Amino acid sequence: METGPYDDPDDRDGDPDDARDDDWGPDVAALHRLRQRADRLLSRVPRATLSHWTAAALHGLPVPLRSLDVVHVTVTHGSNAPARRGVVAHRSRLVERSDLRAAAPGPAGLIAPPVVLPVALPVTPVARTWLDLAGDGATPVELLVVADAAWRAGLVEPEHLSDGLAHRRRGRGAVAARWALERVDRRSWGVDESRLRAVLLRAGLRPTAVGYEVEHDDGTVLARFGLAWPAWRVGVRLVRFPLVRQWAHQVLHDNVLRFGGLAGWQIVDVPDVVLNRRGDIVRSVGAAVRRGRALTALEQGEGVRALWTRAG
Repeated sequence: METGPYDDPDDRDGDPDDARDDDWGPDVAALHRLRQRADRLLSRVPRATLSHWTAAALHGLPVPLRSLDVVHVTVTHGSNAPARRGVVAHRSRLVERSDLRAAAPGPAGLIAPPVVLPVALPVTPVARTWLDLAGDGATPVELLVVADAAWRAGLVEPEHLSDGLAHRRRGRGAVAARWALERVDRRSWGVDESRLRAVLLRAGLRPTAVGYEVEHDDGTVLARFGLAWPAWRVGVRLVRFPLVRQWAHQVLHDNVLRFGGLAGWQIVDVPDVVLNRRGDIVRSVGAAVRRGRALTALEQGEGVRALWTRAG
């Protein structure tokens, strides 16, 4: 059954930390520098394990570029923690550790094949890395982006994340982790699509389809939408926009297509460089969803009263 656009009150709580607006990566050069710094650190502190955002980047997962300014390591209680500039040391009673012999040079290995490392790097496994990010204050949006990418790349299953979270039900970040885990979706096409979906979810707008294609009767694909409400013919597209940020907001709009196989579809184009304009995005998508739902009700003969009730 098609649900309402604001069907989940828990999705409307918002979070001040969601206001972080970061570029995501890493790119090949940034990852190369990170590996070099990690190698130097481990030569001095061999018992340390690369963790948190550093481990995520080495696993090929998307990370905010600001997180690459430091190297995150975890040591067990009682061990000497490295105290030097550019290093964030975490302590844990138990440190899960795996040897990483190939590091992806970009998000989820999609930019280029993995780079074979001359020396294996000790890193936390993907599931433990995600839980550590939650415990270290990662926002719900950040956790959703990373979980989407990890599942999409086949690096982890949601069940593994859920099992680990079961042991941290009351710890720091547990609420944010549960929010992300309940909404993870491997069909998300990439980092920005996950960020856009998270913006809508945090505002209470829950798309009913992710990575949706509109097909002609002969099977020809007429349009692809990162997010959609098919029953109401509403689609949201992320537009790769080359113009500077202060101009791109003029492209954020919604259109009613009245031609071909897409007749009647409400289309919202969101430039990738204005994902920080959350209020504008939510207003545009919300208006399109309400209009699509109301028009569908009218077409199905539910009458003027039902039309105005649903539109409100």
